[in-house]
Amino acid sequence: HDRPDAVHGGAFRDCGALEHLLLNDNRLAVLPADAFRGLRRLRVLNLGGNALGQVLKNLVAVQCAI
Repeated sequence: HDRPDAVHGGAFRDCGALEHLLLNDNRLAVLPADAFRGLRRLRVLNLGGNALGQVLKNLVAVQCAI
């Protein structure tokens, strides 16, 4: 299985109906502030098992971008 190491800004912009996004157990290290822009129905986001070093820094920005 290929384990992504990045989520690009606006990656899910055309997925507005998405409610569950499971990105756990990958190699993600950074999340851009606009990675989840447009996911207005998102209820579950699993990022466990990644090496996210900048999540706390970007968490507020990600929340505001949704």
